[in-house]
Amino acid sequence: MIPKKRKLTKEHFRLFKREGKVFRSPHLTLRIYAAPQSSPSRFSFVVSKKVSKKSTERNLLKRRGYAAVKGSLPDIRDGFSCVFFFKNSPKEGLLSADALEKEVTQILKEAKVLGK
Repeated sequence: MIPKKRKLTKEHFRLFKREGKVFRSPHLTLRIYAAPQSSPSRFSFVVSKKVSKKSTERNLLKRRGYAAVKGSLPDIRDGFSCVFFFKNSPKEGLLSADALEKEVTQILKEAKVLGK
């Protein structure tokens, strides 16, 4: 898990509807809002019931997502608020931890959040 100061709260979600950029990958959608540069980057993962009806599977995907971000924290630039939304992939089942980590890293590089 990532530290609590690196997680987004519900109050932050209002900003994403009005402002921010969207990046897409096969299994994820990333919405980014540029926060003040001095603040650390914050992250959140959202898994809807359309992805999985079981809460255990949704929580597993969130934990894997946070673990993928935790591995990249030293290389992440400050000043971003990022929300990852999982897409419904009925044919493939749950995404493996390695595949999710690669996809998170790729989408963060595309959004220019990764890399100091």
